Order: sequence, then C-alpha cells, then structure tokens
Amino acid sequence: MKNPKKRWLVAGVAAATLAGGAYAFAATLNVTSNTLAAGSAQVGACNANAAVSYTTVWNSTLIEFDVGTVTVTTPASQSCGGLNADVALTGSPAPLPFALPAQVLDAVGSATWTVPPGVPVANVTDVHVAITG
Repeated sequence: MKNPKKRWLVAGVAAATLAGGAYAFAATLNVTSNTLAAGSAQVGACNANAAVSYTTVWNSTLIEFDVGTVTVTTPASQSCGGLNADVALTGSPAPLPFALPAQVLDAVGSATWTVPPGVPVANVTDVHVAITG
C-alpha cells in the first residue's frame, strides 16, 4: 500500500515552489492607479505630479468659449522629458469625451496641445492625463 502522507508532502512542496515563483514575479511589478509596469518609479512620479492648464478662445460661430490649448507640465526634478503623454477632455455632450493625439514631453517635461474649435469649456468636467515610458 502506498504512503498517503508522502503523497501529500510531495504535493505540498510542489505547491509551495510554484507559489513562491509566482510571488517573486509579482514582486517585480509596480501597480498604481496610474500605471502597470516593471520598475516605473519615474513614470509614476511624473503622473502623480503633472499639472494641467488650458486656455479658452471665443467661438463666434457657435457663440461659446471653447478650449483653445491644453498644457501639461511636470516638475523639472522628475526628469519626465522624452516620455509620452496622452490627454483626454471628459464631459458631455458630444464631442466629449475628446482625446488629443499623444505627444512626447519636451526636455523640461511639458507639452501643449491645440484643441480644434467646437469643444465648449462649459461642458468639460475633467481632464485625464497619462504619462508613459
């Protein structure tokens, strides 16, 4: 008759080995609300410290103030220059949400987008920024 204790011991050792390997792999990932990446401390700091500003322009055709430009800046101490930035204006009704094309942050960590006419300031409720490496 086979020894059931030995069978359980072998199964336990195998399970512990597999779980340990999975735990070691997961320990190399950084997961935040802004990013999922391995070793992304710089990108996370750039997202957390990004500032957004915008300008307005009068749209005489639609008789409203529209968003003219959107600028994202990051602190120079974060060294975010050269990273990619995506911006989306959210709200309603159409044309929101409105995604702006991705740009590479300049050497000091900023970028400015020109927004096409027809995105009313009054309808914008939030701006989403994602900086990626």
